[in-house]
Amino acid sequence: MLHVELIEHIRRSLPAVRRELSQKLNLLRKDVKLMDQMMGFNKEGSNGVQVFMQKLVFMFIEDMQTKLIGHSESVGVNELKAGALINFKIYSNLKKIMKMPTSLNSDEFMNLIANVHGIRNILSVPSIALEAACAKILEKYKLPIENLVDAIVDILILAVEESAALIYDYPCLKEHISRFINESIDQASEECKDMLEKNLESQMKCCNIYHWDLNICLWESNFSCSHVKVWSFEDDENNESTTSVDYDEDVEPTTSIDDGLSSFSKLISVKMMGNDNAKKNSQTLSDMIEKYILLVQKQIADTTYKYINVFLVHRVCDFIRKDLIINLMNFSGKDVIMQECEQEFERRNEMLDLSADLEEALAAVQSF
Repeated sequence: MLHVELIEHIRRSLPAVRRELSQKLNLLRKDVKLMDQMMGFNKEGSNGVQVFMQKLVFMFIEDMQTKLIGHSESVGVNELKAGALINFKIYSNLKKIMKMPTSLNSDEFMNLIANVHGIRNILSVPSIALEAACAKILEKYKLPIENLVDAIVDILILAVEESAALIYDYPCLKEHISRFINESIDQASEECKDMLEKNLESQMKCCNIYHWDLNICLWESNFSCSHVKVWSFEDDENNESTTSVDYDEDVEPTTSIDDGLSSFSKLISVKMMGNDNAKKNSQTLSDMIEKYILLVQKQIADTTYKYINVFLVHRVCDFIRKDLIINLMNFSGKDVIMQECEQEFERRNEMLDLSADLEEALAAVQSF
């Protein structure tokens, strides 16, 4: 009687056991199939560690491309990825650059005009003064542009680290992928900085006052400028026979060239700042410079955006897509990476053994 009850109990329990075994077997077969696809097993059962490594790298590449370039149905929805962050960073920084000074102060302009003439009399505002002023203004843009490139580099490096998490189980492969890409980022960033610096240098050294968007294209001889006598004051102009120099009350009358060029320069500068013609010339140059720099700012911002996109971000993407696999395959330490991937084949064999055991157990249950 007890024997019969035991048999009936087993028969009632078998369907649940059979379902559990069947579910585990199906999941295991599914995992093995995915591994076969990753490892390059074909119908004949042949495989290659190299194929497996390449597929791991392709998985990383696809994730990086999606993060940076987007244009895929697999883009993320939970947070902004690297490409969108780069776009925001570029435009937010360029907005700050566009708000940088577009002119010098009045004193600086007067000193610049006088220094451009050197030992010559100040009779006009030569075009070289325009270039000198542009150079002084635009040299302040160099550091912010370099900092922007560095900020984009930081985002790229973080994106690489994030995508490399997909191959976390393969530390050697992960390390060398990150190293090759970071080297590419460093090289591209230096080239990008160099190109941006050359573009800025061209703007500093060559002013196109006949720019088609500039409405004040005047010949140098037509500048509304007046001659400047640094030693001339209103009192002197009212009395042409007066040849003596009356110093301002704020300037020490004892100051002379014997006290050094710096002290003597301050004395003459103070005198020049009170000259009406010098002020007019300074304002003339200031008006032209400000309008011209506004045009240059737009060109610098547009070029900076394009150069960073093309010669940094896209160049790194091209390296990842075209050259990363080649670098890994030609790498002298490739064998270490291959050995790391071979461990997955051992795990696959263990899964196949477990699958065979489950099949045997399921067959025994079904035959009961």
